Amino acid sequence: MTVIGNDEEAMGGTKERGAAGRKAAKEYPSDGKPQHELPFTPLREKTWGSHKPGFGTTEVPITLNNDPFDICDPIGFPRIELFNLRAIQILQTEKQVLIFYQNDRTFRSIWTDGRGFPSEDISEPRWYGYSIGKWEDDTTFVVETTGVDERTWIDNVGRPHSSDLRVEERFHRVNHDILELTLTIIDPKMYTKPWNAPWKIRHSMPAEKHPRAARSSVIFCNGPRFSPSS
Repeated sequence: MTVIGNDEEAMGGTKERGAAGRKAAKEYPSDGKPQHELPFTPLREKTWGSHKPGFGTTEVPITLNNDPFDICDPIGFPRIELFNLRAIQILQTEKQVLIFYQNDRTFRSIWTDGRGFPSEDISEPRWYGYSIGKWEDDTTFVVETTGVDERTWIDNVGRPHSSDLRVEERFHRVNHDILELTLTIIDPKMYTKPWNAPWKIRHSMPAEKHPRAARSSVIFCNGPRFSPSS
């Protein structure tokens, strides 16, 4: 299965909030609509104030920028999916699902063999956290991630998280052409209630039917549940 992300022409009628990568941080939740304001705690407001991004609604002059990604730290999770989500490749094996990201050329391992999270005495924070997943039904794959390094930002405008961050991803196969991804951010130290960001990603079409598909980044999803039936 091939998918194009962040391609306005290819997305066609499926474009929704956050679907255009670079616009996501500026349009939502910072679009000025009260219903989109995030439920922050005082700690979150203080921490966010110390983050000085070089892009987005809170951008500062480059000399004041302290974005960890700009000093060559990994982009981290969930930022890699909440900002500039480019092509991804999903590989499904017997014990895990691997997601390869074009952005930052990195990958994540999502364990599906029934294991839980590592105990606190042996775990340590990671740029992309620890992820375990399970199939809720034949079309919905649910992933939980914890243990994300606090040095990472949630998104490109510097929204913070604590060591208690938990992220839920729901990959739902809407139909042959659409894979829907919804992220839910759960971090009671920073946000008074969970908040989410939905995306919709369209499969790319053959180059002869869609010329831009040949020049665009694509996603290849392998495995009996991720792959289209035809």
